[in-house]
Amino acid sequence: MTDRNVLTPFERRVADQMERYVDRASDPKPASEIADAAMRPTSLWSRVRHAPRSRHLLLFGLAAVLLVPVAAAGILSRQAVTTPGYAAIYVRRNAADVNSVDIVAVRPGGDELLLRNLPDPIQGHKLVLGLGAMVSDSGWLALGAVNGDNTPSSLILLDLRDLASRPWVVDGATVDIGPSWGPTGLLAAKTAGSDLVVIDPDAHTTRRVGLQGYEPSPDGPSILWTADGRGFIGSTSTGGYVTIPLDGSEPVPGVALAPYRRGVGGQFGPGMATLQVCAEGMGVECSGGNDGRVELVDTDGWHTIWQPVGGDHVLAADFAKGGGYWLTLDHGHGTQVVLTRIGGTGPDLTTTVDRAADWRSVGVLNEFPDHSAVVAYFVDRGGSQFRTIIAPLDGSPPTLHPGALAGFVPASDLATPADGRYAAPQESMPTTGRPYALPSLDALIADGLFEASGTAVLGKGSHEAVPGDTAVHSYAVNLDRSGTAAAVFLECIGPSSATVRWQSSAFTSSCIANGGLNENVGAAGPITVEATGDTWWRVVIYAQ
Repeated sequence: MTDRNVLTPFERRVADQMERYVDRASDPKPASEIADAAMRPTSLWSRVRHAPRSRHLLLFGLAAVLLVPVAAAGILSRQAVTTPGYAAIYVRRNAADVNSVDIVAVRPGGDELLLRNLPDPIQGHKLVLGLGAMVSDSGWLALGAVNGDNTPSSLILLDLRDLASRPWVVDGATVDIGPSWGPTGLLAAKTAGSDLVVIDPDAHTTRRVGLQGYEPSPDGPSILWTADGRGFIGSTSTGGYVTIPLDGSEPVPGVALAPYRRGVGGQFGPGMATLQVCAEGMGVECSGGNDGRVELVDTDGWHTIWQPVGGDHVLAADFAKGGGYWLTLDHGHGTQVVLTRIGGTGPDLTTTVDRAADWRSVGVLNEFPDHSAVVAYFVDRGGSQFRTIIAPLDGSPPTLHPGALAGFVPASDLATPADGRYAAPQESMPTTGRPYALPSLDALIADGLFEASGTAVLGKGSHEAVPGDTAVHSYAVNLDRSGTAAAVFLECIGPSSATVRWQSSAFTSSCIANGGLNENVGAAGPITVEATGDTWWRVVIYAQ
């Protein structure tokens, strides 16, 4: 039986990408502790050392946050822009000074404007960026913070509508579970204890809300408000749901109201429905079989919403803002990614972007509130920051942007420096799509910490994809060293699945999930890999 994570496939990919930012922080241990609570799966090395007897999904990274030092900005004059529509808010390291952070507004067409630059530190606190950065509909930016000893204990809020606003430090609010803005403009965050703190930024007030023994989030990564903003959806020790009222009254079993959703990227849709990518190695067994389809799971059962078309297969699936679903599809033998919105009340929308060779998995992260563009997140194999694509839905060219997407604000509400001007993004999209690829086998072993942590690598094998070779081949992976108890790790990416066989057992990966699969094989022995010639794969046999 396969162990199953509570995160969506795309959230697992986001978690995968975030680890390398924590490594660059002044002290990665607190970030690891934060990530352990926020993104429940364990690290690759932990999974290697404590692998269960059953197959399970391995991720290379787990951190849900990025530690970057920042500080208070000086008082500036207010200057409001008059640009119509919405702007996406990004938070990212300054290119010339890694000890400062830029807050940037980006239009749907990709033009960027620097709103603020914050140097280090803010009242003795360091900011936590990444998934901890989020902006309210009214323009309040919230960022997690750590104390001088790197203990996650505070949030810092900044009013983007006023350049004269000073950062407001809210002590006692953490990002071990992602804070969330509610539908009435309040921000909820987990305390260091077992309660929530609810913040009213306009009134500059806070209050505690007891969880009365229930878990503060049913999906792990973030707090989930009810649609009316009067409570939260928590979980019981047995995996059920409970509605926790904001006013402190008795919790109500089940989900009294639908969850509040500010965009795509969350675990749950209307009625606490979920989406499942039905492919081997994704951690689920779908009712219609693991043939690459996408199924909606709700109280009425399983419902197929998409099936593979042609040579395309789905990389990620999420609920769309206002109804329907966003899918990202592998297209053109890995040279392109299709972003498509299906279902809902509006027309289906599709945009296609060329893919760089180092892009791994790609998923829709959010959608502009006016449906003018969609923001997609991709996992790459290098660089100092993660990146997103803004793809206009009117057919205009997509653009590339580094940094953490915090959300969207009406552009006319933002305050900008008097000399502020929108300009073209500094980075360029690929001009020609290139097939995906994997790092070298030696790099994979180093990243996986097999040899670095003293775990003996008993055997290894790899295959470089041959474009156009759609035939299924059988490849032998032999042992270089002897060993008693062993396990095998497979990472692959390509247009079709890969199967690892040994003795009378086997497991299969769909080769679309970022990360890989790991399974105990008992006594060490040779294995074979069955895959098409146009699929990349890497295999490591290691001692338990």
